[in-house]
Amino acid sequence: MGKYSKQFAIFIGLLLTYSSHTFIDLFFPQVAENKGISLSLIGVAFALNPIANIIVSPIIGKYLITLGRKRVHLASYLFTSLALFILSPIDQLSKNSVIALSFISRFIGGIGNSCLLVSSTTVFVSDYPERVQVMIGRMEASIGIGLMLGPILGTALMQISFLATFCIEAGMIFIFVFIASKMLGVLKEYKKQEDNLEKKKLLVKPVKYI
Repeated sequence: MGKYSKQFAIFIGLLLTYSSHTFIDLFFPQVAENKGISLSLIGVAFALNPIANIIVSPIIGKYLITLGRKRVHLASYLFTSLALFILSPIDQLSKNSVIALSFISRFIGGIGNSCLLVSSTTVFVSDYPERVQVMIGRMEASIGIGLMLGPILGTALMQISFLATFCIEAGMIFIFVFIASKMLGVLKEYKKQEDNLEKKKLLVKPVKYI
């Protein structure tokens, strides 16, 4: 793959993932209200995504090298796709089922979000050490474009059906797992900086007891 394929894989992945966060914003609250779910519970469901991000990000950061950065990055798309599939039948389910699936979906989506951001940032640091600022700027731009495209994509897909809206979006992200795996190629390994300080021997004088 070309030298830009790795960047494109990350930026496209960010766009797809963040579009999935906002493409349900226009109609999910209405569906939930039609099921008799209070606005406060809807707010909690939406808040679970960043809550999961806060909880999981430090853990992923600690064990990222052990788990493998590429594996974590690709897992982020699987988590996001799964979160969407879980929500796909909610218009046909009971109130309690919708609440449970909404909470589970948003939390899983938050885990995927954490995996994506942490792994993407480390790839920028290791593979593009002299262009980290540029890469971070492009990452933020990709996130912004994804957030803007989400409602547009959601509105277009809703013309088909509620189920199709989630399945198509989830399917695209799932298929992208295999595409991203090829485009990412082999990630550079972190270079451990060894301590070059010479060990000095301490001369300890014997203590004389009087």
